[in-house]
Amino acid sequence: MTEPEALRGMWWLAGAGRRRIPGTLTTAGSAASLTLELDGAVTSAAGRLSDSLLGALPVVLGRTADERRVTLCDPRHSGRRTRLGKRGRVVEDTVTARYGLVGARHFPDGPAAAFTEFVFRTSHLERWVAPARMLGAGERRVDDDATVITHTFKVPKAIEVSLTQGQLTLEYGWAESSGVDEAVLRRPVSWRLQVPTPVTIDTLLTDYLWPLEMFLTFACDCAVAAEDIRALRHRGSVMPTEFIDVLRPGSGRPSGRVPHGFEMLLTLTDVRDRLSQILQAWMTAFEQLRVPVNLMLGLVVGPEMYLESRFLLLAQALEVFHRLQIGGTAYDPATWRGRIARIVEPLSDSDSAWVQEKLHWSNELTLQERMEQLLTPVEEVAKEFLRPNYITKFKATRNYQTHFDPRLRTRAANDEDLYWLTEECFALMQLKLLELLGIAGPEAWSHMQRTRRVQNLVARRT
Repeated sequence: MTEPEALRGMWWLAGAGRRRIPGTLTTAGSAASLTLELDGAVTSAAGRLSDSLLGALPVVLGRTADERRVTLCDPRHSGRRTRLGKRGRVVEDTVTARYGLVGARHFPDGPAAAFTEFVFRTSHLERWVAPARMLGAGERRVDDDATVITHTFKVPKAIEVSLTQGQLTLEYGWAESSGVDEAVLRRPVSWRLQVPTPVTIDTLLTDYLWPLEMFLTFACDCAVAAEDIRALRHRGSVMPTEFIDVLRPGSGRPSGRVPHGFEMLLTLTDVRDRLSQILQAWMTAFEQLRVPVNLMLGLVVGPEMYLESRFLLLAQALEVFHRLQIGGTAYDPATWRGRIARIVEPLSDSDSAWVQEKLHWSNELTLQERMEQLLTPVEEVAKEFLRPNYITKFKATRNYQTHFDPRLRTRAANDEDLYWLTEECFALMQLKLLELLGIAGPEAWSHMQRTRRVQNLVARRT
């Protein structure tokens, strides 16, 4: 379901169906919650509202003008206003909710409702799938008197991806619209997720959709979000399948420029024959690397921010990525502990405690060592877009932006150069993630040099 901007209907608290209030549910505006503006008080106590009465509510149920049932999950009483009407003072409440379920019936359990099958689309899916989804060569037959022309096209086979918990399928549909003078043929593409045991919407969003959104954001090099999400419930012969639309608030993500397929880092055409292996590798790695990946791709899906903030997020992403993926210490831990013991042995208890506190992080790798270990396996590709003194400039800029040491000011990147250094950091993270998916060397470079970011970095160097 394409999310409407407003749903007008009657609303009530679960278990209190006798008290129904007209109101309008909107999905636009807040990126965090749906907003229900009621034409009355959500509770019977319609007096002056104190702050202590704001907060969580039972599940809110609604029925729209076209007889659809709406369940608002995790609702909160978030505000109250009063106005003067024809009959005196009128109290109107505002309720917010994280998401809603829309279908032929209500779900009194709210966020506890669970399902085993979902279908959804993701934004920019057609560009990512193209040209694999384009109408291929078909058969064209004209009858003897040229009054009937028959075209036959082959619908591509669905692509199945086996996950640790469930199966994800990329399915091709078929749509046709025709008029007197022309006919338009389309192959709509969608995802289908099937899980062995029922999962809640929260689990769907955090464990399945968010990793997939991040993979496609990485692959498309632009913000990608799941949309038109439907939960499926299989009932019986009378009503075989019940569709429940998941109503989410406006994401608030900037639209920005959507790259063409030939500008994307990875398209379906590139990985079609190994999509299952690559997505499984991503899902597995994402469980461990969620933090650095979110830091990196948050720059794509999140709001605009200052250049210094963008750089520091990427610097943190690279360091956390190294800690989680490579790790290591400067010295053998046993040797390091023995050295500390020898140092503090002749000291008093207070001096010993002070020295141990100061030396607590002395076995950590330096930032220089971490960056060298990140770069070494991908050095042949990275040197195509990184400046020769990248690590030196990165280290000086990160330390200056973190500690504001005046001695580093002239060695750190600033203004335009800080922008380009930030772009280099982003491209390096892309390269490391490609390596993680089994795409390295010349193959990785063939993908990276299609993106405008890398093209601009190469042009700047030459």
